Amino acid sequence: MKINLKIFNVLIILITLAISLCLIVSACSSRLAQPNNEQSNNENTVSVKSSTQGDSGGDGTVSSSESSVAQESSIKVINGSDNGSDGSGNNQETGNENSSSQSKESIVSTESTSTENSQQAKEEVLEKPSVKLSIIKGPEYAQDGAICYYRVRAEVTGNPAPQIIFSKDDSKGTWGSDIAQINLTQNEAYNLVCDVKNSVGSSTSSITLNWIAGDNTSTSNETTSSIDYSNPGNFRIDVNLTAQLVSVYYNDNLIKSLICSGGTAENPTITGTFTTNQKIYYAWVPKFNEGAYYWTRFYGAYLFHSVPFDKDGNMIAEEANKIGTPASHGCVRMALEDAKWFYETLPLGIKVTIHY
Repeated sequence: MKINLKIFNVLIILITLAISLCLIVSACSSRLAQPNNEQSNNENTVSVKSSTQGDSGGDGTVSSSESSVAQESSIKVINGSDNGSDGSGNNQETGNENSSSQSKESIVSTESTSTENSQQAKEEVLEKPSVKLSIIKGPEYAQDGAICYYRVRAEVTGNPAPQIIFSKDDSKGTWGSDIAQINLTQNEAYNLVCDVKNSVGSSTSSITLNWIAGDNTSTSNETTSSIDYSNPGNFRIDVNLTAQLVSVYYNDNLIKSLICSGGTAENPTITGTFTTNQKIYYAWVPKFNEGAYYWTRFYGAYLFHSVPFDKDGNMIAEEANKIGTPASHGCVRMALEDAKWFYETLPLGIKVTIHY
């Protein structure tokens, strides 16, 4: 009995030790597990912070104060989220880039519009008008020399376009709003005044026109008979492409002024000094589908001639109405009667100077 009791006591002690050992092991296990739980909590906290940063427009970067394990875990969770989710860092970042791009485009567009408006404003600068008068035709004669007339052009600048008012215009606007014709009787003089005005201001210019005895007067007959048309060296021809005017001189005295049409900007008239060298009564130009009369060549394909005619022999009114403005393909056009006088009266070999 004593031996059995001792064995029993030993068993009790062993059982007690075993239970104590289990409790100790369990306690140790709990302590070892606790840091892992804290680490897990830290990872969750970092993930929540990163997600919150993504929602608020951040780039999803994890703070360097967190553990490297938590950083990797958090980044994997964010990058592995649904691409269609509104709260993902990547989508938010893409949205920010798109928004930034749109904002930049808007700024560029605004700047471009502002620049265009500025350029338009510069182009629309108002300008006070100015005017300069010049004789483009005359003295010419009508009614058997009883009337001497001039045509005067007003060269006008200003913005907005100024209104032009002549003190007199015997053509009643036939030659355009910027050209006035003044008819003079024998020994008469007239001071032509031109007023121009716009919303900015006004300006005035004047020119005095005098009666000059012409070819059909008794005095001019003596002058005409004294002109030696057989000697081209006594003549010179001046072509002013700015004024669109042909002036014929004999011994440096002006004997004829002829309004003309030089070449356009696309087909300009050649400038320089030349000599008349050939006459052609009529020629048809297939390239332009038009013909003309009274051609006088002065250089290569450049000639004086009349206004154009169509294939049926009719004067092309649209082209005739352009006389006095750049309208030709490079030649020097004149009214039919002027081209005829030029062709029939002047000898070949005359010096021609063409300039602006």
